[in-house]
Order: sequence, then structure tokens, then C-alpha cells
Amino acid sequence: MHNSFEEYLFDLRQTDMDSDVVAFFDLDRTLISGYSITVIMIELIRSGQMTVRDFITNAVGFLGYGLGTRDYNELLEIILLRMRGRKDIELMDIGRRAFHRKLEGMIYEQARILVDTHRSLGHKLVMLTSATRYQALPIAEALSIPDIKCTELEIQNGVLTGKYLPCFGVGKLDAASMYLEQYDERRVSGPLLEKTYFYTDSEDDLDLLEYCEHPVATNPKASLAAKARKRGWAHIEFERIP
Repeated sequence: MHNSFEEYLFDLRQTDMDSDVVAFFDLDRTLISGYSITVIMIELIRSGQMTVRDFITNAVGFLGYGLGTRDYNELLEIILLRMRGRKDIELMDIGRRAFHRKLEGMIYEQARILVDTHRSLGHKLVMLTSATRYQALPIAEALSIPDIKCTELEIQNGVLTGKYLPCFGVGKLDAASMYLEQYDERRVSGPLLEKTYFYTDSEDDLDLLEYCEHPVATNPKASLAAKARKRGWAHIEFERIP
């Protein structure tokens, strides 16, 4: 069901206040108008921590992922192995610089309104993303989203080991279920994750979309848009940022 954003927002605002409701938000191409990792990599080049050659190698990997010729976990491993040995504090600084230089301006204005609307209804807000905390945290702070579930990197003595726990595909479903279990285990025992919204652009997130009570295809790629139409899911699009 293709809704205009204004229609979707109107309907959402008619729902009752309910502090048990959880709104999960994907990050890339959902809350922001592109991919946060490319901005981070450009900032790494600026700081001298990544070569242009490495950037091109990673860019080719993203292209393969976009064309369906490369597995996401394989791509993630390539990128994160290159980050092994880097200091956590330095990467967090890189993430904040990338945010102030570029990412802040990539946040959709409609995304800000949507997040604020859920907040006004008393809903719990969670950013649920395959991105790392270096990408996600500054954006979550800017949107006042208090909880983040993301790809977590192992850190020992302040340094990245190269090991990680991905938040992708079924991993997002697991992360959402674990979050909900903090409040009420009964909510994850049935066929649906009750009182949940999930906003995402990607078919990669079908595992969670199919279990949420309110799946919302947001700025969806063609494959997800087709599935949303077939299954009667809400489908909204934000205005593109130049």
C-alpha cells in the first residue's frame, strides 16, 4: 500500500499514546539519504588512515553487493579487517567528524518528523542498523534516539581486534527480539512482534519485516517495493536530498 508521507503521518498521529510500542529504524537510505560507510571512508582518507587504493577496493565491494554478486557478510569482513588495530577512540572521533562534515546534512527532514511523531506518542525509539556505532551514534544523538542496536566490533585495550558481531538479516530480528524481551517475553512468543514498527529500505531486512506488526517500506529499493505492494505493507518515500 503506497501511502504519501503526509497520509501515513496523519494516520499515525490518530493512534493512541502507548509506551509499550517500539519503533525500530534502519539507518542507511532510511533515516539518511545515502550510505554512512562511504562518508566514514572519505573521512578516513582525509585523516590519512585510509589510502585511496583501499577506498577503491571497498567501493568495488559495495558495487558487487549492490549488484548481488557479493555477500554482505563477506563485504563487512573485508572492511572491518582493514580496521583491525585501529584505536576505538580515534574511530569515534572520525565518526563525529564525518557527521558534522556530511552526515548531519543527509538526515531526511521527514525522518526527523517521523521520529518526533513516534516520540510524541510515547513510543520507544530504537535505531536498528548493520552500520557500526561510529556511524550510528552521532546520528542517533542528533535524532534523540536513545537505543542503538548495530554491528558491534570487538575492542581489547581500546583497539579493534577485527572480530565483530553483525546486525544484519536474521541478526536484526534477533536484536529486535532481545530488545523486546527486556520488557515482556510474551511479546516475542507469538507469530508477530506485537506493538512494533520497523522502517527500512531494504529487502535484506525481510526477516524482521515479516515479524513486525507494522512493517513500513521506507524509500524502498525496487525489490522491497514490489514485496510491500504484494503484501499490503505501508510504503512511504521521503524527498530526496540533493
